[in-house]
Amino acid sequence: MKEWRFKKGSYDCALIIDDCGEVSVSIDSDKVSCSDLFDNKVRFSKVISLKRENKKESCGGFTLDPKIFDEAARYRREIFAKIENAKRIAYETEYNAIMSGEKPLEIEYKEFEREDSYLISADAIVERGYYAKGISGKIIKELGCGRDEGWKGVKLYKEFEKATIHEMKKAHEERIAERKAIEMSKPAEQTFTASKGLSVGDIITKNYCKYKIIKARQDIDYDDIYTYKCIRIED
Repeated sequence: MKEWRFKKGSYDCALIIDDCGEVSVSIDSDKVSCSDLFDNKVRFSKVISLKRENKKESCGGFTLDPKIFDEAARYRREIFAKIENAKRIAYETEYNAIMSGEKPLEIEYKEFEREDSYLISADAIVERGYYAKGISGKIIKELGCGRDEGWKGVKLYKEFEKATIHEMKKAHEERIAERKAIEMSKPAEQTFTASKGLSVGDIITKNYCKYKIIKARQDIDYDDIYTYKCIRIED
């Protein structure tokens, strides 16, 4: 936590930024939570009343000394950067632990009432299955072993409900190899249509095979559509 002291009229004030980057201002003995810090200003979460020249006036924030603002804004950015870095490290650590099998996938059996239950028979109202959220759900989706069902999470396909992470990874690798073999059986020179933004020499990927663009031609009718002539290259 860090604070910067300053005066506003007869009030002794301090701008405070805690270890989570939350901003507040102390005004004499009162602490006011703040919603934003921008453009040399600190904005209060709600309008307060302060005495000015013996009169009560509404106040929604303070204009800060540029030096205080710059130091506080920089300090807050550093806090957010540290928090994001810690989150990234924690995410990568858990992701790698699950992928290696050190940590088990977090999968839970759930039952939901179908959204279209009013249209179907009573015995089909409940939708059942094994679901995962968070990093486990992301990994299962990445490996093609389940489908994303929004707020419910990622629902595992039947054949993977009891599978280990190693079995899921093996199935994923086999799918990649199969799709790549099919792609490799096609002519090395291919033509693709896509939006603009690619150039001759760029590398694109299709079915896990890499292609180098050797010619780009704009569509006659649509300015943002291009036809790309490509040649398959070795990995």
